[in-house]
Amino acid sequence: MGFRHGPKSLLNSKTLILYFLSPNPYTKQYDYDMLNELSKSDKQTLAVISDKFDSKAAAFADKYFYASRDEEMPDAFVTFYPLVISQIIAVLHSLKLGMTPDNPFPDGSVNRVVAGVTIY
Repeated sequence: MGFRHGPKSLLNSKTLILYFLSPNPYTKQYDYDMLNELSKSDKQTLAVISDKFDSKAAAFADKYFYASRDEEMPDAFVTFYPLVISQIIAVLHSLKLGMTPDNPFPDGSVNRVVAGVTIY
């Protein structure tokens, strides 16, 4: 909730907020408060991601991604849906910017494989 006390000031028209809606009814009350707060600003795009369609959350979202309209996802899988959607958005945005997600530093300044470390 500390978002309201500083990071909110960094939002602009190029900001995409990915909001992962909790499946827990108690926690979701806080989600609705935060979505309401975020929807008051027209500076950013608000994308909500959830396992099951939620009409109240959909009302706040500029974009809404959900796995099912009617069925609840088993708890063991709830975290994977937002992760997959986030990764797809990140890859597509990287490609749009002309970046290569599989090799983001072609000059070798950052390596995907750690070099110079001995495994004991």
